[in-house]
Amino acid sequence: MNIYLSEFKILPEFSRNPLHDEALSAILKFCNDNAFPLYRGNDPKDEYTEIEQKIREANTFVALIDKYWWSSTWKAQEFCYAIGAEPIGDIKLKVSTPMKVISFVVSDDDLKLIGMLEKSIIVRDVKNLIYELENCFNA
Repeated sequence: MNIYLSEFKILPEFSRNPLHDEALSAILKFCNDNAFPLYRGNDPKDEYTEIEQKIREANTFVALIDKYWWSSTWKAQEFCYAIGAEPIGDIKLKVSTPMKVISFVVSDDDLKLIGMLEKSIIVRDVKNLIYELENCFNA
């Protein structure tokens, strides 16, 4: 199983909800314990074609959604690509075949664009995140 992790890297002087870091640690541990390849989509130097390829190669797309993730139109484009939706705005990604998408939503404030998120499995705690990842593995 390959996992694409859509996350948004921030500078150390900014603070995140601790739940974000807990979820990130749990995903890294899950992939390490099960020897699953994980591509972390957090490098702004990656080319569009490389990101498309990594998402296509993944079985599961996981978005760690917080206020910083929402601030990136690029993260929304990755998400649209993974769910097979039309790109929004002036973006270079094409439409893809939908895949299993898990949205880890950190807080109520991060439930923006709920219509877009409804095409994914929305989880709000780390226990359910790992449960959904295990379901992907056992499918």
